[in-house]
Amino acid sequence: MLKITTKSTDSASVNGQPFSMLVAGRKHYVFTDLSDIATINKTKTLDIKNFVRMLLRNLFGMSDEAAIKLGAMKPAIHEINTTYLLKSANNIVETSRYFNFLDLLLNALDEEIKDAAGGSVTKDGFVLVTNTQGNATVHAYFGQTLLDINPKILTDFTVFVADGFYPLLSGAPTFFYPRPVKAREQVARNLEDYIKIVDKDESASAPFIAARVKVMKEQGIDQKETARELLSVLFG
Repeated sequence: MLKITTKSTDSASVNGQPFSMLVAGRKHYVFTDLSDIATINKTKTLDIKNFVRMLLRNLFGMSDEAAIKLGAMKPAIHEINTTYLLKSANNIVETSRYFNFLDLLLNALDEEIKDAAGGSVTKDGFVLVTNTQGNATVHAYFGQTLLDINPKILTDFTVFVADGFYPLLSGAPTFFYPRPVKAREQVARNLEDYIKIVDKDESASAPFIAARVKVMKEQGIDQKETARELLSVLFG
């Protein structure tokens, strides 16, 4: 559990003045006044490219060279995100795929309950959510193709995140954490196989991911590194 304390002695957090917070031993400055935020953005002091590069390298296993190249592609990636996620005419594809697949999964669960003795079943809550909402989300963005490649891909992904997030993010040697690294590499290999299929048939994926794979290829990002980038997308 993170301990959060404020350095505010004059109710700055209430009256809109900037104040600092200690989160996990690091000082963070908080601005709530829109004029302050506008000034910060105008001076371009908010630059998280090094943090993003660290995430791609430490957490997702991307090479530093590819992470730098990906940083230079920010405008192209931003355009894809805007086009396919923020425009209703396009994001209806992912939305409809999500709810249609979720409906199928929940209907199957209903049938299982009906057929069970006493009309009830007992399931692990986390597993249930993963198998329904989690798989529906993967299906919406990556298509059934990725789930066919590895039906248990979210199980591997959960091991990677649950056991490896903080150690890998900190840059700790990966040989100290073989289980989450093995799970991460399994998902990365699955995504490499997936990219090969999407290269030949874009309909195997949602337009959002297909466009992402296409621009990576156009910019000279190989399949191995593209898989790491898609791993970050799967991470959310």
